[in-house]
Amino acid sequence: MKETDGLEPQQYERHYWEDDVPLKDVRKSMLRKLVYIGAGLFVLIIIAGALIRFPDEVSLPFVLRGETPERIYRFPYPVYIEERYAEPGSMLQQGAKIIRITAPQIVTLISNYRQAEQELANYRAHKPRALADTRDIVRLQASQNTHRIREVAQRQLALQSTWKSNRARLQFELDDANKRLQQNQALHRSRDISALELKGYEAAQVRAADALATAAEAYSRDANALREEASRYELQNTALSREEDRNIQDAVTDSSALLTNLTLAGDAIRHSFGDFEIMNGSLILKAALNSRLSFLYEGEREVAASAILLKLTQQSTGLYASAQSPPSLIGKLKTGQAAYLKVETFPAYEWGAAKGHIDYLSLAPDEKGIFTVKIAIDEERRLANLLQPGMNGTLAVQLRERSFFQYFFRNLQKAGYTLRGE
Repeated sequence: MKETDGLEPQQYERHYWEDDVPLKDVRKSMLRKLVYIGAGLFVLIIIAGALIRFPDEVSLPFVLRGETPERIYRFPYPVYIEERYAEPGSMLQQGAKIIRITAPQIVTLISNYRQAEQELANYRAHKPRALADTRDIVRLQASQNTHRIREVAQRQLALQSTWKSNRARLQFELDDANKRLQQNQALHRSRDISALELKGYEAAQVRAADALATAAEAYSRDANALREEASRYELQNTALSREEDRNIQDAVTDSSALLTNLTLAGDAIRHSFGDFEIMNGSLILKAALNSRLSFLYEGEREVAASAILLKLTQQSTGLYASAQSPPSLIGKLKTGQAAYLKVETFPAYEWGAAKGHIDYLSLAPDEKGIFTVKIAIDEERRLANLLQPGMNGTLAVQLRERSFFQYFFRNLQKAGYTLRGE
C-alpha cells in the first residue's frame, strides 16, 4: 500500500507538486563567495605579513649570580662537626650561631689565641700596678730633689746677703787702712814718724786687702758649690722625668705588642673561619652579616679536606645573570638591549620570564675565545622573591623586529648567496 493511497484528489495533487519542485543551482554563487573569501584572506595575509613584526632573538644559557660572592667555608684539612645550630635555607641575623667544629689544627689555633689572651690579661693585671709604684717612687725622688733645690736657693740668698754685708765691712776696713797708710807715708816723708811705725800701717793695709780677697774667694767658692748642687738636683729631676717617660713608653710598647699578638692569633682564626666563638676547644662559626644559609654539609661528623662545609649568601645581594657568548654572536649584542630570562626551575609557559637588559660586555675573549655578558635584572615579575644565585636557564636577547616577508626574503637571499657560491 502506497503512502498516497487514501488521499483526496486535491491532497494528492498538492503532494505531487511539492515533491517535483526542481532544486535551485547555487554552484556559481558558492564559487563566487569562495573566491571572494579566498581573496580577502590572501589580502589579510599580505597585510599581516607586511605589518606584523616578529622579534629577532639570540638565545644564550645563563647562570644567576650575586653582586657579592657567596661566602664558602672549606678547609685544606678535615674538620669534625660537633653541633649544628641552623638548617639550610634559614635566614641568619648578624652574629647568629651556625655550626660548631673542631680539628687538631683548630685546637692549635685556639691554644695560640688563649696564650696571647692570657699574656695580655696578666700584663693588664700586674703591669699597671708596678708601673704606678715605679711612677710614685720616681715622683717622690723628684719631689725631694725639688725641695732640696729650694733649700739650695735659700742658702744662696743667705750667702749673698752675708757676703754683701761682709764685703761692705771689709771694703770699709781696706779703705780706712789705705787712708791711714797714705797719711803716715806723708808723715814719714816729713820725718814725723819712724819707718817702723810706717811698716805697721803698711802691714795693716795688707791684712785688710787680704781679708777682702779671702772673703771674696770664699764667697765665690761657696756660691759655685751651691750652683753645682742645685744643677745636680735639676739633672736628677730631668733623668727621673725621662725615666718616667721611658717607663710609660715601654709599657705602651709592651701592651701594643701583646695586643698585636692577640690580634694576629684572632686573625689567624678569623681568616679561615670568619666570625667565631671559642667553646671547649672547638669553634662556633657565626654569621658576620645578615645572610641566608644556602648550603650546609649533611654528611657524617667528618668533613673531608677541601669539601664544602657551608655557604652563606647575603640577604642584600643583588642578582644578575652571567652568560657566555661565542664570537659568532658577540657582534650582535649591544649594551642596553632588552633580554628575557627563562629560569629552568620555573617553566616559562607557567611562570613567565624575568626582564632585564645587557649591562656589560667584555671587550676581549677569555682563553677559550668566549665573551662574558652581564645581564641586569630590571623586573622579576612573577618570579619575585623566588630567584637566587646558582639558578640557570636560557635568556633571549632581542636584537630587532622583522616582518614575515623580511624573514622570508632573508632566507631567499641566503639561498641565493649559497647557490652563487658567495
